[in-house]
Amino acid sequence: MIMKRFKILFILPLFVTVFHSCDDPFSVDDYLGIEPKGQVVVSTLEQMEQMLQHPDMFTFSNNVLQTLVTERDYLDPVSTLQMRPFVRIHYLWEDGPGAASRYDHHLSDGYYNRLYQGISRHNIILDNLPDVEGSQEVKRRLQSEVRMLRAYNYFVLINTYAKHYDASTAAQDPGIPLSTEFNLEASPAQVSVQKIYDFILEEIDASLPHLPDYPSDNILPGKAFGYAFKAKVLLFMKRWDDALEAANESLKYTDALYDLVQYYQENMAKVPVVAAWPHVDRQIEENIFFRATDAWDFTVYSLDRIAKFDEGDTRLLSFFMEEPGLFPDGRMFMPSSTMGMRGLNMGGMKVSEVYLMRAELYARSGDIQRAMQDVAYIREHRILPEHYDPDEYTSVNTRAEAMDIIIRERENELQLTFNRFWDLRRLNTEPEYQTTLTKEYDGQTYTLEPDSYLYIYPFSQQVLDYNPELKINTDK
Repeated sequence: MIMKRFKILFILPLFVTVFHSCDDPFSVDDYLGIEPKGQVVVSTLEQMEQMLQHPDMFTFSNNVLQTLVTERDYLDPVSTLQMRPFVRIHYLWEDGPGAASRYDHHLSDGYYNRLYQGISRHNIILDNLPDVEGSQEVKRRLQSEVRMLRAYNYFVLINTYAKHYDASTAAQDPGIPLSTEFNLEASPAQVSVQKIYDFILEEIDASLPHLPDYPSDNILPGKAFGYAFKAKVLLFMKRWDDALEAANESLKYTDALYDLVQYYQENMAKVPVVAAWPHVDRQIEENIFFRATDAWDFTVYSLDRIAKFDEGDTRLLSFFMEEPGLFPDGRMFMPSSTMGMRGLNMGGMKVSEVYLMRAELYARSGDIQRAMQDVAYIREHRILPEHYDPDEYTSVNTRAEAMDIIIRERENELQLTFNRFWDLRRLNTEPEYQTTLTKEYDGQTYTLEPDSYLYIYPFSQQVLDYNPELKINTDK
């Protein structure tokens, strides 16, 4: 059997260090044969399965995204002065005349690198899979899983480093590098936003027939996630009817919500200290695709952010502690105790997100009753009984009212994920949903306008130095 082999160059690749150092606890060397001449050999299906489930493949850092959209919205002046300039620019929304260029302070980007690192590993598997011995059924399933995961990485990248999808300009809008094979000697061309979206949808449609109905682990895609992801892509493209169809298909496979009310009640009765509670198992059915973070610094919600939660909302009560001595004007998030460092689904998808997508799509179509039923179903599993009113939305009868409720519910239900950042980007393209963010800090008022260039993340100097052909996607 002839295996495809790839020469490893001991230089920084075009946008990612594919292999970590030998003392890295997450090194892929355990799953790849690194031959004396520096060649990569993936020779069995088992190695490919192990490679796909390696912790590097489902962990990442998204702290700067949270900083921009005020998920980390309470920091004292001392903390801000200690920030890296690139982070401070986003926290203080420094985008006015004379603002510093982000490119001058963005030397490298672990978030970008980790996503392309995953794509490189996906490509290794796909390039070698045809030559590996094993059942065709298993190989088709593995190929579909890998293609779906690769498409998801591209979706995250295009919605961070390029302009939001606009059907009228997407074919001209510069996007990101597209790589579909593992070759460290090549520099993949930067393609348009339209081409990335076309590629993502093609990969989803090709993968769905061979995905398992229910995956062996929720870090792998099954049909519930496949259709949910398709719904999300179509939602971002404003293809409302197609997105609704995909969301309904997803819920046919998994429609269960985790009962956070029960979690809160049971733990509060035992130990009335949030920090001491056991984590929520990442394998809960609601997590139809799980991705966590491997980097964390404390998140503190300000009083303004806390006010967006209703009384009795366990999404606040279960995960945020009052620390009057440290933060008299906010609550601190406790991920290391309540969810575990890898227990919070910060970058995947949950059933609740599918319900919220469907609610939005119903509202946009004018079916307000169904939209509010989906929102109420989520809140029944999040709001303590003494504060939950099953009839609270019966009087809602306009799309504007429904959308306001859904947008706020998305902010609370999908907190600390990509989604607040992405929601602002996509909704700011519609005049009726545009939002100007404001906050008070150290005696000054700061604003973030809907059209701010800060909503598009710049390529790092590391990336631009290696691939000077890249066209920057934002002015600063």
